[in-house]
Amino acid sequence: LGRTPQPLPRNLTKGSKHTADIIPTRPSSFVSLSLFVLLSTLLLSTSHAMAGKTWLVTGASSGIGLEMCKQLAARGELVYGTCRKPNDKMKEVGMKGIIEGIDVTADDVGAKLVAALKDVKIDVLVNNAGGFTAKENKSGGMEAFGQQSLASVKMDEMRYNFEVNSLGPLKVSQALIDQISAPGGKIAIVSSLVGSIADAGGGMYAYRASKTAVNMIGKAMSCDLKDKGVSVGLIHPGLIATSFAGDDNNIPEPMKKMQRSVEEGSKGVIEAIDGMTIENTGSFWHGNYGDGVKTCPW
Repeated sequence: LGRTPQPLPRNLTKGSKHTADIIPTRPSSFVSLSLFVLLSTLLLSTSHAMAGKTWLVTGASSGIGLEMCKQLAARGELVYGTCRKPNDKMKEVGMKGIIEGIDVTADDVGAKLVAALKDVKIDVLVNNAGGFTAKENKSGGMEAFGQQSLASVKMDEMRYNFEVNSLGPLKVSQALIDQISAPGGKIAIVSSLVGSIADAGGGMYAYRASKTAVNMIGKAMSCDLKDKGVSVGLIHPGLIATSFAGDDNNIPEPMKKMQRSVEEGSKGVIEAIDGMTIENTGSFWHGNYGDGVKTCPW
């Protein structure tokens, strides 16, 4: 009906039984189809970007972990948070999922996470769960620091800090490594400047040693995962006003004045994670309260 006949392929002639498989198509239809495919691809890419990346944050029931989840969810990320026991504040954040019953010191923590996150691909794993004082020694404030002095530190305190701050991130990362997006995935470990050997001072024996150990664990992971395209970073959040070491009501005023808000500290940690690449993998960062990420001395 007025359509210009299309030439047959060289290997086909009129009357060939295969000619029915050839569907004449006008050039304009082909262009329209190409544009449709292109626009559909762009729309799918945009919707995926708008949906955000999938983050898993351990120790998300309070402090930096909770605030990170809040800030990440607010910018459109899909956030899973772990905790031992959930609370109302976690439920108000708008997380994609809350994974309860997670104790990073437990031997079965890996199995529990794998079961809870079945078929979930993780773009960013944040090993935030940590501790300062064993439950049986918890007193809070400056007394908690005193319990880790050279004269007072107990071996159960040392073991507790290594279990939660050093082995915890290793167990979690080891269990979920096959679920980390590769290439492009990230593993962040919330560490501390007190774990720096170059910047070391006295006291806090258990906490210092456990953070030095996890820095080495993170550095080694960065070497092992570089070929997969997964970057690893150690991040110091700064001196943050949380109840991390227990009740801090008796912390001296000069120290309190140096503390920054949990909102600022969490913002800095997120900025440091956003800046992680395969080129700078294995680095030790200071979130710097959102005022521009800096490097920390090893």
